[in-house]
Amino acid sequence: MNKSPALAPILLFLFQLCWTWSYTPADWRLAQVVPIYKKGDPTEPGNHRPISLTSVFRKLLERSIHHFLIDHSPPLDITQGGFRESRGSLDQALCLAEICNILRHHYRTTPVLAFLDIKSAYDTVDRRQIWHTLEKTAPAALISLLRNLFDEVQIEVLLNNATSTRFSPVTGVLQGSILSPFLYSIYINELPRLLRLQPITMDISPTELILRLNCLLYADDVVLIAAKADMPSLLKSCEDHSYKLGYRWNPSKCVILDPMQPSSSYTLYGEPIPKQHSFPYLGIPFRPGGYLDAIALVNQNKTKALATMNQLSAVGVHPKGFSPLLGIRFYSHIVRAQLEYGLTITKITTFLSKQLEDAQNVCFRRLFGGSHTSSIAMLCYTIFFHISASPEATPNGTDSLGLPSGRDASLTLSLWIVAL
Repeated sequence: MNKSPALAPILLFLFQLCWTWSYTPADWRLAQVVPIYKKGDPTEPGNHRPISLTSVFRKLLERSIHHFLIDHSPPLDITQGGFRESRGSLDQALCLAEICNILRHHYRTTPVLAFLDIKSAYDTVDRRQIWHTLEKTAPAALISLLRNLFDEVQIEVLLNNATSTRFSPVTGVLQGSILSPFLYSIYINELPRLLRLQPITMDISPTELILRLNCLLYADDVVLIAAKADMPSLLKSCEDHSYKLGYRWNPSKCVILDPMQPSSSYTLYGEPIPKQHSFPYLGIPFRPGGYLDAIALVNQNKTKALATMNQLSAVGVHPKGFSPLLGIRFYSHIVRAQLEYGLTITKITTFLSKQLEDAQNVCFRRLFGGSHTSSIAMLCYTIFFHISASPEATPNGTDSLGLPSGRDASLTLSLWIVAL
């Protein structure tokens, strides 16, 4: 029996009280931080990734006011692509590639790219800057509720079934909060306008617009796009902005892609910024000059997908473990998504396509129990024989899938997996 209709009025009444009083229960303002080990010395806190667990009721309240907050906030700069409707990480990576392409072909300028990292970005936010910005557009009740949700937070660390003493952070937006990414976008929103040499007006053409887009932001992922002579002044402006708002860039984790040889030296706070020959911006590798690196992307996707397939095999995604249908769904939703990431915005050659197909065939053999020389066609026949007999397991409710020819077996199985 569905209990949600009976619960909804109670939650609505509770949320209305929170709005009226600008106050929320203390448990909603408590975050349990669980450190997840990454690599290196496990006794070093820096080798763990903190995961913040917050109340489900807090998340429901935040979801309820999310769009209201967006509607009553200053408009975000055009260069901001993080956590916005109809704009994802691939859209932002494609924007970077297209900006660089237009600069190279229309303006005969091969840009220098500076990928900047903010040290502990969410944890160093001065929340007063956000409330001050919202005062111009948001109702007082919304700001008061947000201040209660974020200024009166307590945090405890959960480790080995024990909890630490609770403490209240002086700065930062709460990790794990639905509203934190948007609040951070408000906090950093002044940076693109500070870097822009000329304002963006409604009457400029798309090619003229490109010259004024000298940075892109995706939450705390910042990339500067400039000619060699202009990059030092942009970096200095970034320094000034960090001093003004109270955060700090992390020069050792920043990266310069400079197509010029010999390349110049670039600094932040007097510290040199490392240079590389490739950098994964939002998971998409770029080469100096703003070129998408298709070879690096395919190699990266193959490595990640095969590693994930090994992990899934260890927990039961193999012929003697889960059912073939469940194994295929694991592959479709997890492994195949990693193989395909970024391919829609990248030109893939026949050679690279063959590498992806070979990686997929390795996964099929792991999934269905074949050796490294097993025929993919025979694996298809075997798995179809077991699965297609069940009408509920076939795509679109049909009772027969048909059997692929030997040459097209891998492609047919791939298409069938997508249909699932």
